[in-house]
Amino acid sequence: MVEKGIVESIEEGWISVQCSENPYCASCNACESGKDSVKRLKVKNPDNISIEKGDIVEVYLSPGKSILASFMVFIMPIILFFIFYFLAGSVIKGASEKVQVLSGLLGIALGFIINMIYGKIRKDSDLPEITRVLSKDVSTTFYADT
Repeated sequence: MVEKGIVESIEEGWISVQCSENPYCASCNACESGKDSVKRLKVKNPDNISIEKGDIVEVYLSPGKSILASFMVFIMPIILFFIFYFLAGSVIKGASEKVQVLSGLLGIALGFIINMIYGKIRKDSDLPEITRVLSKDVSTTFYADT
């Protein structure tokens, strides 16, 4: 997905971009909402494009990274629940339903722990990237391309 935004701040390693008010991405939730309810996106600039505070930039959000993140957060813990549930039933002979459910919940907890470790290892490598500067003039209204 390609998004447009205004550069708010440039810090070492990452950039804060104010997201456009785009009706197409209202349900995305990739942006962070601050106290002022303005949506911001933490991005990186891998090509070291010359940008300044106030520039309108194009930001690329990789669909593959979004799908992987969704899988890791939502699907993997559920899969681990079923694996641990059925594994407890086959490994522990005569395991009660209660033991199997508790084992499944342990699988969910393991899924969250794996996500935390994965997040620490990957850190900011999955952030959206700035692809180009669109304009130095922020007085115009900007919307993302779909």
